[in-house]
Amino acid sequence: LTPVPPRAGTLKAVALTDIMTDGLSMVYSFFADTDDRRSLGTFLILDHVRRAQAMGKAYVYLGYWVKESPKMAYKSRFRPLERLTADGWVEFAEDQGSRP
Repeated sequence: LTPVPPRAGTLKAVALTDIMTDGLSMVYSFFADTDDRRSLGTFLILDHVRRAQAMGKAYVYLGYWVKESPKMAYKSRFRPLERLTADGWVEFAEDQGSRP
């Protein structure tokens, strides 16, 4: 991925990303939560989807998820959504609740 050139201002969001053969893996991301209206977590995901498409990659792995963390709930809004279980990758169904 190409880093954004430095500019004057405040850093708002960062995503540590692995480039894999089949997609981009968002290993760790963090962002300023001082302005929830900006939805920086959502922006990071959409930006990675755009980048994956431009690179011809089929998947964007959203990274670690903690069920009890409200701050990670935004990840469940993206569909189709799968989660890795002991049985392998399974599709997240609407009837499983609001979170993967």
